[in-house]
Amino acid sequence: MLSVPKFIVIFLLSASVGFSGYKQGLDLHKVLSKSGKAVYWPKTTVLSNSMLSATLVSGGYFTIGTKEGFKDEKLDNNCSITFGHPYAKTSYVKAGIDGNWGKLSSFEDFELLKEILESKRMLQSYALDNGIELDVIVLFNSTDSSIITLDITLRNTDDKKHSAGIQIVVDPALCHSGGDGYARIENNLILTPHTSDKKTFLITEHKKGLTGLNTQWTVVSSHYKNTFWNNWLDIDDNTVASFPIYDLSFKVNFSEIDLAPGDSITHSLKIKLNTGDYGKSIFTRWHIPKWTELGEGEMLPIAPTAQLQFTNRSSSQKDVDLVYNWPIMPNVDLNAKVSAIPAGKTAYLNVPITLKENYTQSRVDTYEVQVLSSGTTQGYVNGQMYVPALPKSFDGINITLDSVVKEGNSLTQFSFNALDEERNRYLFNISKDNIFIQLDDVPFSGFEISKDTLSGASMVDVVFILDVTGSMGGEIAAVRDNIIQFGDALSLQGIDYQLGMVTFYDVIGNIYPLTQDIELFKSYVGQQQASGGGDGPENSLDALMEGALLDFRKGSQKIFIWITDYNYHEADNITSRTTTEVVNTLLSKDITVHCIGSPTWQQTEYLPIYSTTGGSFYDINGNFQDILLDIANLDFSTNMLLSVPNSSLSGVRTLTLALHKADIGGTLDIDVNTNVPWAKRSADMHDENTPCQANNCTNTLATIDMVKGMFSITNLQGRRLVTKRLSHESINVQGILQQYSDTPVVVQLFGVDKQGRNINQSFISRFGR
Repeated sequence: MLSVPKFIVIFLLSASVGFSGYKQGLDLHKVLSKSGKAVYWPKTTVLSNSMLSATLVSGGYFTIGTKEGFKDEKLDNNCSITFGHPYAKTSYVKAGIDGNWGKLSSFEDFELLKEILESKRMLQSYALDNGIELDVIVLFNSTDSSIITLDITLRNTDDKKHSAGIQIVVDPALCHSGGDGYARIENNLILTPHTSDKKTFLITEHKKGLTGLNTQWTVVSSHYKNTFWNNWLDIDDNTVASFPIYDLSFKVNFSEIDLAPGDSITHSLKIKLNTGDYGKSIFTRWHIPKWTELGEGEMLPIAPTAQLQFTNRSSSQKDVDLVYNWPIMPNVDLNAKVSAIPAGKTAYLNVPITLKENYTQSRVDTYEVQVLSSGTTQGYVNGQMYVPALPKSFDGINITLDSVVKEGNSLTQFSFNALDEERNRYLFNISKDNIFIQLDDVPFSGFEISKDTLSGASMVDVVFILDVTGSMGGEIAAVRDNIIQFGDALSLQGIDYQLGMVTFYDVIGNIYPLTQDIELFKSYVGQQQASGGGDGPENSLDALMEGALLDFRKGSQKIFIWITDYNYHEADNITSRTTTEVVNTLLSKDITVHCIGSPTWQQTEYLPIYSTTGGSFYDINGNFQDILLDIANLDFSTNMLLSVPNSSLSGVRTLTLALHKADIGGTLDIDVNTNVPWAKRSADMHDENTPCQANNCTNTLATIDMVKGMFSITNLQGRRLVTKRLSHESINVQGILQQYSDTPVVVQLFGVDKQGRNINQSFISRFGR
């Protein structure tokens, strides 16, 4: 749940992102100048009235936007109507002189003759080829401030007759809200390349539901021919795009007519700002790049941020929920929402989006987000995103097969690692989109890819159990100041981590759910104010139990960092919890607790918790940076796990694994029949949790050569005495158990040995008894 920020300023340049790569991906043959940046061109003239503003740029380029809009509508303040107001050069005039068409600057005799700026009119006059002059005039209506007229006048100053025509190319963009608006002709949406001779049409901000900003366009000319609607990239070629429109543009065509010496003709395009359709509850705007590009072989941005703006137009507080419809669904925070938007206020939400790398063919993703409040639909935001196909490389990645394991009779799992040879680092963020499998040269897609966690952590969920009583101000600041470096230390190991927190006094303070947003988590820590306390013990036990109730990810390693400078209440008037009860819960959930505390209480209070769960103790007076970095130094897994149904492998000789990541790749051929050490997880060995005497359980376990696995010894009170992750090493079980000959202990050993056997034992050892 995200609360509404008090002050947010967002500068949006999303329209400029990735255009060159998008152009490359489409193999375009024309030069484009579209830019969302403020580029200051010479000979620029600007004119405004109380509602609207317009610009003329040398060369016949124009832009139109709102100034304050309608006085009672803040949502139409300072909005563009044509792209990039006021300086982008994407709406312009074209001329056809004696059959030769082009932008004004393309004519050999192009020259700016004069500029005029008056209170309600601005003009730029040009000389073109063969004595033809052209005036571009922006005229504000003298009685209605919501209307602007674009007049184009052609004059023949030559002593010969010439044919002359005009085209007005318009690239609409209404408030940059994730798209360039939607065209409506007689209430029919124009969503594909289309030609119409209708003289009036609408451009609205949204496609569906509340239409938002609303503009009416009217053509005024006796020589109007038609309007052509198309993707902006194809508008000048009059070609039909090979994919659906996602960057709307239109060209108003006026017929080429004969002008005798001294003749002139004027064509007009009138634009009116209508009252917007914003509804009476929640109105939404959406900002997200419309394409990704290829940069150094990678798809950029691979993780764009969608910025949503919610304006509460009602008289009461509102919550907002989102429902996504994205056929090729990227990784989106589906739980992102905004709560408690005050009446009349605007809230912002940043939603991270992680796109899947695309190695097949370039595509356009069409998506829709439904906006709900109290279960009622408040509107929709729609858009399209161009996702280019990445080139497939077969060099740069060294793929090594680690082991092969059969899961009963149904599944075979191939454990492998992938090394980026140039950077000398393992690749961790590998998804199914990066993997291509062939079985005897036949493409196969019925596989799954996951992290192989047996040899170490690949996902870690870390929860800070933080004492926030009055004496803890310095420790709170130390966590806040070092948390980014702590996260970086995990990231550099390739560990996918989440952070959460429980704060406590004699009572529980706040519970913060696990999040991957480290800046958000840092803000959680920064909100803490050390206060209260002073009466001795605090309520650590309840805080540890609350932490154990958080929503951990399946397969993650769970770590608690328990920070306190005092002992804790136990089975008293503050809490009914006992240490044994809490430890049992932590062990049942496989949670490791590291304690940063006072040495005064280490042996009597902290030891039964941190030692039993396999954690460590750190002096609270030590260097917090060093402490957190030591905790972050985890054993981690470099391996991925490829799972293939055994039925698909029947009769197959060779499995070929190809991996593509950005601009590098690699392949691995596996001889399914002869070159792999098949193992069985259902091996005929002692079942889990089977008690037995050490002398009849460990005779065959004197020395085991392990590929990978885990070995642990725990006493009968639940205290973990030994924890050892195994990776390509030998372990002498009997030799280790001899150190615990005086007391029964629980032994656990599981993993895969070098003969390909699955070792999976759990037993009670009463060594020598």
